[in-house]
Amino acid sequence: MALPKHTRSASVVDIIGNASPDLPPSKLPTVRQVLSVFFHELHSCNNVRDAARGTFNNVKALWSKTHVPRINDDKAIIKIESLYKEWRGIRRHQDDRLLMKKAEARRAAFEEGLDKLFDVSKKDADFILQYMESRASSEGDKKMYQEERLFFADQCGPRIGFNGNVDVEQLQKERARRDKEERKIRRLLAANAKRMREETTKPVDGGIPVAETNINERSIRRSRESQREDSAKNIMASFEPDDILTLHWDGKIVPSLQGNSSQDRQAIVVTGVTTTQLLGAVPVPNGTAREIVNAVMGQLEAWKIKNNIRAVSFDTTSVNTGEPVFFSFKV
Repeated sequence: MALPKHTRSASVVDIIGNASPDLPPSKLPTVRQVLSVFFHELHSCNNVRDAARGTFNNVKALWSKTHVPRINDDKAIIKIESLYKEWRGIRRHQDDRLLMKKAEARRAAFEEGLDKLFDVSKKDADFILQYMESRASSEGDKKMYQEERLFFADQCGPRIGFNGNVDVEQLQKERARRDKEERKIRRLLAANAKRMREETTKPVDGGIPVAETNINERSIRRSRESQREDSAKNIMASFEPDDILTLHWDGKIVPSLQGNSSQDRQAIVVTGVTTTQLLGAVPVPNGTAREIVNAVMGQLEAWKIKNNIRAVSFDTTSVNTGEPVFFSFKV
């Protein structure tokens, strides 16, 4: 791939500024600093992937001095390449009159993020640090993880902290301890999956013939669904409502229980002097008045408290609270 055309010299890059061979040693690098090293590498090797890999080696050296969990190296390299592609796209369209306004908006958004942290941490990095802090065996280790969390939060915002030199031997020991703690976390997160795969020796030890026992995941799931249904029926049967109740509902778009899609659900609650009860979080095809009323009325009839409702509380838009809604509601 050809080298980018710099505006003034081979060491000055449009939008980014001066290219640099190294990153500042005292802080985690920003996006601008990473790109400045990337363009220096690109000018030397004339290959985007090699330049991104060389840049990440510099980034990795700084991040390795912390205890903050990082994403895989390949993902970090791809992230650097994506920033370069975004930079090229902005420069390509900045002189196009038809796309001038859009290009200016893209450039402004890109420049706004240049001085922010080049974040290669895992999504749950703060949670892992909190867990490791809570599991620390000594006050010194606990303080160390606490300082790491504060340092990471500081680097994500306005820069006031710095990362000093770290003893290599001590760093290796701490990294080994950190890896051990991360493996513990993975085992805890996988506990449910392990329970789903029960070993066949357990029914035998309990005196139950294996041939008469279903231990596959689908059977366990169906059994749990049946138990949840029984629990719901017991809660509904033991519910003793007040004579006068207020009905509340609110809709939210939440992730679907199946697949990666989203769905609209209505949370329906009743309250009284001595009563607060969630009736259900019912999925609805859409947020229209008719669908909302059908969901609410279905729960009231299922719980047999329709005649107890004396007031309603909701934040549905005015379009959906006209005559058809309350005519159907009949309270």
